[in-house]
Amino acid sequence: MRLLVLGSCALFLCLPAWCQKDLQDDLLSLAHIAPAAAQKQIALHLTALSEKTHEPSRPSVETFARDLVSALRLRKIEYAQARQLASDIDAVLKSAGTSTLGFLDRVRDFESVLHSIGASAGTLGAELEVIGRQVRGPDDTPVMPARFPHR
Repeated sequence: MRLLVLGSCALFLCLPAWCQKDLQDDLLSLAHIAPAAAQKQIALHLTALSEKTHEPSRPSVETFARDLVSALRLRKIEYAQARQLASDIDAVLKSAGTSTLGFLDRVRDFESVLHSIGASAGTLGAELEVIGRQVRGPDDTPVMPARFPHR
């Protein structure tokens, strides 16, 4: 029984790392995969990377995956660039509860890597930021005034 519990805990802890590696591998092999298949695969990896209590909307993920494949499909991507893109995307998907400045830094880093590859980063950066804002929820929750009964 202990072995089963330990094995399931190890799988739970290692799964996100495998998903990030799979996303990285997909980015490296975009030229060899049909665009529709690549979009579906990347969308699945993004969903797997997101925290189950803070998931972005499915249409946002699918749009981002489609535009990412379109922007990177004909570009030469180095291993370090693919690793950094996957890491930035992963950090944004897990940015709930972190500082807004750190979250925005990861989006800007993602955009700078895209620029270094020669891909247009404007739309993709904005889409990644939207996904991050969905994951994070509202930055500021308004404080409701306390209601005290009149005496």
